[in-house]
Amino acid sequence: MNWPGDFINKIICGDSLSVMKEMPAESIDMVMTSPPYWGLRDYGFEQIFGGDKDCEHEWGNQISHPKQEKRTIKQLRSSSGLSWNRGENASIFKWQEYSPKNQGNFCLKCQAWKGQLGLEPTPEFYIEHLTEIFNEAKRALKKEGTLWLNISDSYIGQNLGQIKKYKKEDAMWLAAFIDSEGSLQIHKQKRGNNSPAYQPHIAIGMTQREMLDQAYKITNLGCVWKMKGKTKTGKPLYQWSVRGQQGKELIEEIHPHLLLKKKQASLLWLLCKNLKDKKDGKFVKPENLKYREKLWLNVKNLSQKYCADIEIEELNFKAGLQSKCMAFIPERLAWSLIQDGWILRNKNIWYKRNAMPSSVTDRFSNRWEYLFMFSKSTKSVYWTNKKTLKLATKQPAGIQGIEGEDWGWGRCPKCEGCGEIIYKEKPKNCSRCKGLGKIKISFWTGHDYYFDLDAVRQPYTEPLNRWGGEKIDIPKKTKWKSDEEKAKWCMSVREKQSRPYPAGKNPGDVFEINTQSFPEAHFAVFPEKLCLKPIKAGCPEKVCKKCGKARERIVNHESNYIKREQAHAPRSEPSKVDSTGWNPPNIQQGGWTSCKCNAGFEGGIVLDPFAGAGTVGVVAKSMGRRFILIDIKEEYMKMAKRRVAQIGHQKELFE
Repeated sequence: MNWPGDFINKIICGDSLSVMKEMPAESIDMVMTSPPYWGLRDYGFEQIFGGDKDCEHEWGNQISHPKQEKRTIKQLRSSSGLSWNRGENASIFKWQEYSPKNQGNFCLKCQAWKGQLGLEPTPEFYIEHLTEIFNEAKRALKKEGTLWLNISDSYIGQNLGQIKKYKKEDAMWLAAFIDSEGSLQIHKQKRGNNSPAYQPHIAIGMTQREMLDQAYKITNLGCVWKMKGKTKTGKPLYQWSVRGQQGKELIEEIHPHLLLKKKQASLLWLLCKNLKDKKDGKFVKPENLKYREKLWLNVKNLSQKYCADIEIEELNFKAGLQSKCMAFIPERLAWSLIQDGWILRNKNIWYKRNAMPSSVTDRFSNRWEYLFMFSKSTKSVYWTNKKTLKLATKQPAGIQGIEGEDWGWGRCPKCEGCGEIIYKEKPKNCSRCKGLGKIKISFWTGHDYYFDLDAVRQPYTEPLNRWGGEKIDIPKKTKWKSDEEKAKWCMSVREKQSRPYPAGKNPGDVFEINTQSFPEAHFAVFPEKLCLKPIKAGCPEKVCKKCGKARERIVNHESNYIKREQAHAPRSEPSKVDSTGWNPPNIQQGGWTSCKCNAGFEGGIVLDPFAGAGTVGVVAKSMGRRFILIDIKEEYMKMAKRRVAQIGHQKELFE
């Protein structure tokens, strides 16, 4: 695919991770999306995550509930929400093939996972896969771009994220089985010039498949497969194999009952914990590499009975997730993205007043979801000049530059322009302005990311003069303890203006938006109004066709000082009206910045890697922005194309 012709204003059917890898770095202005929620729906498309890209995958058994292999048409409809065509043999379906609880399978060679995003066997797998996808989106996002992520929580249920508690007799049988017939090893794989990879491996090989099937039935971990070759008597050989992080779960259940291989199991558990908790990024940290090498060597020596006196550090097994417990999916995902360098700026709440009624009787119904806002940078990535309306990508000179172009004189905020302050009842030269009453003020403002708050300010419902006069007068009836106290209060107020910001107030982080009905076959369509504020504030209306920089709104304030009201004076009695401080009221629209490329402007680009019915594209197009929509399901892409085609550049659509 070629950029930009095959991407801009296109609706692409494909795997979002693969499609985003073909996008150039730092080419998108904003990402807004809502991924498939964990354990909720079966969309019918599998993907491959993790493992070795060059591996010729050999997939193990499908992970499914061992006690529910078959279900009727009625049961399938009620559990998955899907409709099925009746046929001659349509009364029974395989559970693992059609159920939304189908949790994929693992490659026997490289431990890659094949399955549907959102139907992973554990929350950890789901978070890991989403983190990989959003990190790829981060690469394609501009430095000043933002990510807006709508996600909700899920509940732990039977065979869904629940760490199973084996029956005591089953755990003891498994421990005895592994003690007598099993092998616990750490595989060390050399990778050329790169550091070696370490992977825990628990395996039992024998001719009696019934016993191996029983082990799989109890644990629902790993897979049973037929090995190459036969025994001397001509009988086929089978192996039950558990690799990677699944080994950690198995060891936690059988560790108290192991006798002969207890130390090997402890070392494998420590390796799983190190691989999971110590994210190395692109390169393995030396201390982690040495630790894994030591574990590998100890397991090897224990297997060869060279050093049975190895000391094992104390294991700290975590309690399993219980049924009915909330999985903490949004919080887990936010923390995972933060650890990978994202900056969480807002946890916005989408409150649904008309939320769908719930039949639960042992808890309150859920009526809100998260809308996270992430940015990429904590440092300024571009600067705007409110005097010349210039935009710079390198830090300007500021007060060290040219007077009238880079900086100008302004009133000193410490002494309010008088050049003196009262100290111990005596006037003294201001330490900030050295008695001049004015200081140098830079015209340049740095920006960590693009965010146009003035585009989404909420108008006041009451007249601006309801807060009293335009200025605060010194109270006549206030009693002062001393002249010093009176002087300090007068210096802090100085008849400052008290009206609120005329352009409107910050709308806050609670979005009260009703759900919107959708006539077509999509079960998770968020309302168009939910996209309105994020796109207005986070995606620039105009970007340069040449350099891609956004036109920034310039607003000139009369001053930048926070106003102190009468309610803060000594011995005053605050009221609901006068207890809140306000910013200065007088503002002027200074225009829009320009990068001086003279190449013309076009709308910013919004990316939705889980487009579904195309709501983000519909809103983006109606607001004059460009869009890129990606979804793996062709049916949804056709739906999105029909919706987007009906929308023109009608900004008044949501006014």
